[in-house]
Amino acid sequence: MKNKFILSLAFSLMIGGINPARANTIYIDNKCNQNQNLGQYDRFRIFYQAEFKVSSQSYWSYAD
Repeated sequence: MKNKFILSLAFSLMIGGINPARANTIYIDNKCNQNQNLGQYDRFRIFYQAEFKVSSQSYWSYAD
């Protein structure tokens, strides 16, 4: 019984300290340059972006 209490207390403390992540909407133009000031029909909305490196060259992966 005591072990369950300690385990649930530890789990609650771990979960309580986590802040939810918020994604900011990113807009890119037709040349994949970020531009927040584009009109509605001139932009693409990005929901996911990740940078990765291959042979010391940086690349970006986007998903909409």
